[in-house]
Amino acid sequence: MKRAYFLTGFQKEMYLKGFPYSIFINNIEELNLVKDKLLCRQILNNKDVFDILSVPYNSVWDRITEEYISLFMKNHQFNENIINMLSKLKENARLCLVSNLYSVYKPLISMLSFDSYFDQILLSCDIMERKPSLKVLKKTKYETYENRIFIGDNWHSDLIIPN
Repeated sequence: MKRAYFLTGFQKEMYLKGFPYSIFINNIEELNLVKDKLLCRQILNNKDVFDILSVPYNSVWDRITEEYISLFMKNHQFNENIINMLSKLKENARLCLVSNLYSVYKPLISMLSFDSYFDQILLSCDIMERKPSLKVLKKTKYETYENRIFIGDNWHSDLIIPN
């Protein structure tokens, strides 16, 4: 018997914003707890995620993850202006990408060739810290923060919380 999952409005909104585990949360407090559990640790596979969330694992999630990444790649493309901007910036500066990224999305980093644009890539799931913690900035290769350009990828963690 197939099991159908129906998302609440909140769960759907969080899923569309890139939160892959929205089916397991019901409110913003649960969202923040789950983010804290999942963003700041290395997770090797979906089974690890389900163990952390104390949810029974089903291998169908592996196929869902693969399909999600495939759909993302098919439906998203770099804005040519962004590519040009990164290329120009790289001529005169060292670039570091810092992102609160769930382990399931790590394949996207290489699929999108981010390593060709950035000298350093810091992912919360690898460095065990999440933005906007200052500890994240201290993990960069750079001695000083003067004359650095910061380009955010998340309105909430890059602009709202730090201010």
